[in-house]
Amino acid sequence: MNRLVLACLALALVPAAAFAESKAVSVGLVNAWYAALSPANKLPEMQFEITRLLSDSATIELKDLNTIQTKAEFVESLEGWEAAIKGGRVSHKIDAASTMNNVIATACYDFGGNAVMTREVFDIVDMRITRSVQETIAERCDDF
Repeated sequence: MNRLVLACLALALVPAAAFAESKAVSVGLVNAWYAALSPANKLPEMQFEITRLLSDSATIELKDLNTIQTKAEFVESLEGWEAAIKGGRVSHKIDAASTMNNVIATACYDFGGNAVMTREVFDIVDMRITRSVQETIAERCDDF
């Protein structure tokens, strides 16, 4: 009887472990997103990594600019990003409320002369980012 109880407990823990692993994979994708946007990367590497992380039908919504970009449009826009972030830095923190399908991050984009703090939400499906929504929450990163 004790073996049966232990077997049932072990089976009950498998889905929890699988969920934790899936969440870790999703968080890893978002960490890779910010690493790709690092000023240390050159444009071809940045574009390659972002292309790899996004699903083909991904959308990137920049709420402050009232803009929604397709994957191709966002990857093309990285040409301007490389120049904008040069000499700056990108930092981020993952919110504990994140799940395997929805990762929430607070990011600080320090452009050298000015900085902006954003809240970013990433939808993840089949180990790819399918949607990213970015919204400014502060014009400085003092509280970061």
